[in-house]
Amino acid sequence: MVECHLKILDGLFQGHEYLISERATIGRGSDNHIQLADELVSRHHAEILPEGDGFVLRDTESANGTFVNGQRIQEATLSPGDTVKIGETTLKFQAKTPSEPATDADTSFVSMVGEELVSETEMVETEVPVSEFTIPVLDIERKRLDILLQICQEIPAERNFDKLLDTILGNAFEIVPAHRGAVLLKDEVSGELTPSCTRIRDKENAGEMVISSTVVNRIVREKVGMIIADAARDKQIQDASSIRLERIRSAMCVPIMYHGEVLGAIYVDSTGTIEPFRERDLQLLIAMAGPAATAISNARYLKTVEEYARRLERSRDETLAVVANTIEGRDHYTVGHTWRVTKFAMALARHMGWDEGTLKEVEVGGVLHDIGKIAVDDAILRKPAPLDDEEFAQMKIHCSKGASMLKDCRELESAIPYVLYHHERYDGRGYPFGLAGEEIPREGRLLAIADCFDAMTSNRPYRKALPSETAIAEIEERRGEQFDPGYAEAFVEIYKAGKISSIMQDYAKGEMSTCCPFCSTFIRIVEQDLETKIVVCTVCHHQAKLEKVGTEWMSELV
Repeated sequence: MVECHLKILDGLFQGHEYLISERATIGRGSDNHIQLADELVSRHHAEILPEGDGFVLRDTESANGTFVNGQRIQEATLSPGDTVKIGETTLKFQAKTPSEPATDADTSFVSMVGEELVSETEMVETEVPVSEFTIPVLDIERKRLDILLQICQEIPAERNFDKLLDTILGNAFEIVPAHRGAVLLKDEVSGELTPSCTRIRDKENAGEMVISSTVVNRIVREKVGMIIADAARDKQIQDASSIRLERIRSAMCVPIMYHGEVLGAIYVDSTGTIEPFRERDLQLLIAMAGPAATAISNARYLKTVEEYARRLERSRDETLAVVANTIEGRDHYTVGHTWRVTKFAMALARHMGWDEGTLKEVEVGGVLHDIGKIAVDDAILRKPAPLDDEEFAQMKIHCSKGASMLKDCRELESAIPYVLYHHERYDGRGYPFGLAGEEIPREGRLLAIADCFDAMTSNRPYRKALPSETAIAEIEERRGEQFDPGYAEAFVEIYKAGKISSIMQDYAKGEMSTCCPFCSTFIRIVEQDLETKIVVCTVCHHQAKLEKVGTEWMSELV
């Protein structure tokens, strides 16, 4: 029985053959039986159809035409030896007797020992005349090696883990004629390799791919790179149902190894070809797996570091919350003050263009600004009336006491100016040092406005909160006296722009609302909250569970 083939004579995939047994399509699209990665080739360029004892080549209204033996054709009957030109690629139509069914030895394996390539078959020295090595072949191989060198430089440069996997597959398609590909990574719990990224040539994602466990298990167990030249005839994988279901005609799989450990695998396959992959393809894929392994290991390490940093950030926030709760636990008449002052200060600093790194310092400084109150007597802190002169003198020590508490902690040094100077006045009549104007560090000038505004707009046992408009008028009136003129003007601007209204204690009072059980800010209740019975405070971000008592909504911490 004679088989008909199309053999590529030039280009990147020179030498690859395509078995023609029934209708076959040729084009640039990945859904063709023969895919040609060439801009001059139309997405569906031509087709070959069986007709009688032969085959007919038909142009399917391509943009740049189809040529047989140098002549442009619309339709032509092919004879053995005819050359077909499509775009920049030349193919030869030929007939030959098929090879014997594959045996175990027909599947190629290349062992990986400590990331070195070791052939499982003996090397046989053969003298080959120099004339048989043509210049076009050398040019093609040199081009593939140049691509591989570029890949080896590009892959380690990618630090984003998800992008890295996609980059590995994209580069694999550059050096081997695969239709589909996947990067499999070892699951840390089960130890099994599972697809982490899949892709079809010229497409971003292949979705769910069924990959032969027979192939994957072999390359993991033996640490080998594997070629399946013709899946339909290979006895070793005849029981692999995934090969049949996916109509895979040829496949390659190589392990991704780092210091002797299999981290994963690169898998590629193809359909509609009798022998698209050769041993040199396997060697190129193995060569690419080396830098891929290093890059994956580095990206995983970076991902772990970033997760650790996020845990530290969460730990930092939780620690600040504990400190704030401790401070406010001593002075229950000002519950929520710490959180609101912090939010006011951050909004003002952001409006004035302070960078993100400094905003984190503002947050820490705001939470800790009253930490020195821990050293003030309970009778003074909890007095339900204005303080007399002696009591006020004792209260004023909380600034210096707080700074003293923080001075030996390097991580909290940036908070000291907020703690120490937030009661200084622009006219020099503040405490603890009586500094004036720009002698006061900017941290103190910023926090002074946030602290005073919340004091004026919050309820105290000895007086009711002032309306926010009255408090803003006070700040405008005291510019250049109590407050830095520029900072005061900026604060008025963010108030009028509505950027701090939701932070104020009585923001939602009078509407359908509930008082936050953690910071005493009124939380607006919307229809969705009534369904879940859960609200989230806009100031301290704590969740509270709602309960209707009479006509009022009460809440308790979740």
